[in-house]
Amino acid sequence: PDDLAIINYTSGSTGSPKGVMLNGRALSNNVEIAQALSCMNDMAEALGVDGSKYGKLAQDLHTAINENLWNENHGQYTAFIYGQSCTLHAPCSDNRAQALAVMWGIADEDDRANTLVEKTSTTLCGVNNFYPARTHSTEPCLNEKSWGYTQGLWNLASAHAGNDNALRRGLAALWRAQAVYSTLFVN
Repeated sequence: PDDLAIINYTSGSTGSPKGVMLNGRALSNNVEIAQALSCMNDMAEALGVDGSKYGKLAQDLHTAINENLWNENHGQYTAFIYGQSCTLHAPCSDNRAQALAVMWGIADEDDRANTLVEKTSTTLCGVNNFYPARTHSTEPCLNEKSWGYTQGLWNLASAHAGNDNALRRGLAALWRAQAVYSTLFVN
């Protein structure tokens, strides 16, 4: 988990592009890499090539995510892990990455998909991108540009987990946000 996983570069719109080195201790990176490895395995099989090494790497990453990033006390994955020799779970969750973990079958151990959907905090406007929210407003639809994307993924995760109540609340949140936006622009 301490190895370099990715170097994320800025666009350079406010100066020279800058690279940030990210290790393998963040939920979002690990979920996306696990899915990419699964896709590579499937593509290799479709082409008649041995892609089992990708499938094994994907499964190993699924296991590592569930062993290292699952917070049993909160019934959610932590967004990332702090520290080197003495590690701590971050006090927040990344709901976009959690939704992807449900949809892509990573949160399939011990009924984790259902636990995630049931225990994730929501507001009248749905889920926050991160919980607790990193903004002053508690309504994510009013101040987070990527909120609709996260809420849409969360709705798909709720459907995947078979939680009709969470799905109905999520769909209502999307409609409610549209009504708020329409009112703001009309008035």
